[in-house]
Amino acid sequence: MSLFILDTDHLTRLRQAHPAVVTRADRVPRDELATTVITFEEQVSGWYTAFGKARDAQKAGPRVCGSV
Repeated sequence: MSLFILDTDHLTRLRQAHPAVVTRADRVPRDELATTVITFEEQVSGWYTAFGKARDAQKAGPRVCGSV
């Protein structure tokens, strides 16, 4: 079994529904997709920064979570 490691940029683009990244990720079985603790920390750090800069939670939500 091979693992496909998503780095910070790929994970961000996946969350933003970038067509090429989503298409490629859809071809990989879910149990073969992975990320690292460093990528996780960078994502969380980015979320904290976005929340800190937002004037209210409604403005922070789309930037942090993407469109749902």
